[in-house]
Order: sequence, then C-alpha cells, then structure tokens
Amino acid sequence: MYDGMIHTHTLAWFVMLILFAVTMMLFKSNRPKGAKIVQMTLRLFYVFVLVTGATLLIMNFYWATAVKGILAVLLIFTMEKVTTGTKKGTLHGSQKMIFWVQFAILTIVVIYFGYFVA
Repeated sequence: MYDGMIHTHTLAWFVMLILFAVTMMLFKSNRPKGAKIVQMTLRLFYVFVLVTGATLLIMNFYWATAVKGILAVLLIFTMEKVTTGTKKGTLHGSQKMIFWVQFAILTIVVIYFGYFVA
C-alpha cells in the first residue's frame, strides 16, 4: 500500500508542476478564462498533494520526510503566490524575481529530498 501511495503522490506532483506551467503560459498569452480553469484545477492538486504527503508522513515518519513536507508546503505557497500575483498583475520587478528564484530553489530541493534523501 505504501508503494502505491508514493506513486500516487509523485504523479500528483508531476501533474501539479505541469498545471503550474500551463497556468502561467495561459496568463502570459492573455487567456484569463482558460487560465482560471487550469488554476482552479491546480488548486485541487495542491490539496491532493498535501493529503497524500501527509498520509505518507504518517505511514513512515522520518526526519527528512518532515523537512521535505515543510519545504513542499513553502513551494506550494510560492506557486500560488506566483500564479495569483501574475493574474492580478501585482508581481513586479525584484519581487517577481525573488518568487521565481524561490520557486526554482524549492523545486530542486524538494525533488532532491524526495528521491535521494527520504
């Protein structure tokens, strides 16, 4: 059962990252209705990832898994901040750069913890 949950969680992360990229592309190409639909689907996957991640943490608690969980929540916050800020047009200049760098670093660290540490 644990292996199936890991695969479900990994697939949900993969889909979530794809939906994030599609949402950003739709916002940049000035298609707000399509972007809104994909963004709502992305938010559903946020919940799905958090639930499967919490289940995995409960099934096999390990310090690295807890750290990955905290970093993953920060990554989801960053993704939501970037999509919402882009939608509203409130991310500008250095603030935009900070969130994109934060997104890149957190994505790399979460993937590293997921595949090589935990």
